[in-house]
Amino acid sequence: MNSVAVPFLFLLSLAAVPLAAQQAEIKDNHLKFNGKSYFKAGAESVELGSYGEKKSPLTKANYLEVQGHIPHDKLKVRTATVVDINFKNSSEKDFKAGVVAGAVGGNLDTAWKRLDKGELKLVKFEVEPVDMKNAINDSPAARDNLDKYGNDARVCHQIFVVLEATVATKITNSTSLSAAGTNGALTVTAKATAKNEKDTVVTLSKGTTYAYLLVKIDWDKKDGKKVVEKLTDDQFSLN
Repeated sequence: MNSVAVPFLFLLSLAAVPLAAQQAEIKDNHLKFNGKSYFKAGAESVELGSYGEKKSPLTKANYLEVQGHIPHDKLKVRTATVVDINFKNSSEKDFKAGVVAGAVGGNLDTAWKRLDKGELKLVKFEVEPVDMKNAINDSPAARDNLDKYGNDARVCHQIFVVLEATVATKITNSTSLSAAGTNGALTVTAKATAKNEKDTVVTLSKGTTYAYLLVKIDWDKKDGKKVVEKLTDDQFSLN
């Protein structure tokens, strides 16, 4: 068998080609991104910092039954990421399934086409697990409630929302994000990158979440009281 020598420079050029960016695949009851499956059921009631009990109905998708919220002033939103949709492996029907208009930019009938055209963008906001752990431990009432819920206790630490493309770009290009509670909702402010621009503010209120990820809690004891030791991702599943 004849062998063909591959030029070394060609091998180097192949190694330099970046891997394709991860894309989200949207199903009727969940969203898949970067190896994780995000919940869609009940998203209209879930915000960053929402907590409660994970419910697993026999014939329906799992969801978070919201019982309360970690105080907004305790939450640190460090990252916001624009996520492209894999339109080949997603459908408009699945995109619309189980969501409210507020979660897709306000118009459920036009959102899919606007996403395809790039006029809207899917954006992921995240409170890192260590920051959420600290937020829970600094919120005694929420921490005690979560302890009472036992093994079903869950907290939302990542959400997907749909934003106008111009807003999404400003949010994700900013090098400084800050979160605050405003009129009962969580607002995220992205510091402007140019002197002549204004800061961009996004309100992540109830009804704007498209999909979400939960964390489950490992507890420890400190000074005779239970505290959160570690948080672990809990993804959507069918059981």
